[in-house]
Amino acid sequence: MCRITAVKLKWSAFLALIIGFAVVVCFAIYSLIRLSHEEPRCPDKRGMVYIPAGSFWVRYEGERWKAEGRSDELVELNAFCIDRFEYPNLWLWKPRVKVSWQKAKDLCAKQGERLCAGYEWQKAFGGPEGLRYPYGNEFDQNRCNTYYQIGNRIFARSRARSGIFKRCVSPYGVYDMSGNVSEWTDELWQNGFDDRVLRGGSFNTNIHNCQRLQPNGMWHFCNYSESIGSIHHHPPFLLKDDDGFRCCAEPIKD
Repeated sequence: MCRITAVKLKWSAFLALIIGFAVVVCFAIYSLIRLSHEEPRCPDKRGMVYIPAGSFWVRYEGERWKAEGRSDELVELNAFCIDRFEYPNLWLWKPRVKVSWQKAKDLCAKQGERLCAGYEWQKAFGGPEGLRYPYGNEFDQNRCNTYYQIGNRIFARSRARSGIFKRCVSPYGVYDMSGNVSEWTDELWQNGFDDRVLRGGSFNTNIHNCQRLQPNGMWHFCNYSESIGSIHHHPPFLLKDDDGFRCCAEPIKD
């Protein structure tokens, strides 16, 4: 009887050892799978928004794109991070203006970031569907810090604190991409010229798309301040009281 009991105890200990080993192996496999599928995140900095990889619709508006035969297209883009608000990316702070393209680039680099590429900016603005406005496809003059109209008269606003227009938010949760201040991007306006692209319009009343081809071969754009197609350009050294920027960055994995 004692011998049988001893054998049973040995088998119980052996089974416990096997079960314990199996649990350790399973936990290790689970941890590896979890790490391999872990979502990347934005750098350890306040208020960046993660934009996942995937396709989105790029919208082309205006005479230049028609002349070049460009039409709306579906573009595949890697994941990236973008500031939730215009620089300095702080809620209820007024965005910085009168900053040149080079200064904006340097300020982003100082934080380990960069100016946004044109496609990145557009995806953060309109989401995968390429909405005409951050909030939809119909203009609402009360949603963002753009011009407003009373009767036949059009009025400018002024530079507003970031996030104060609570409903001026894109599908990804990025604020003030339509209006407030125009935003420098890392886009070169046109080969052979040093001008850089600004997007998003501003609080001003310059709402018309007055594109024209100049004698020197350069396309000139006036800014119109509400839609995803709002695009204009300046020399990289120019300072204006309605031009600002926001930063982008590469996502990281723990």
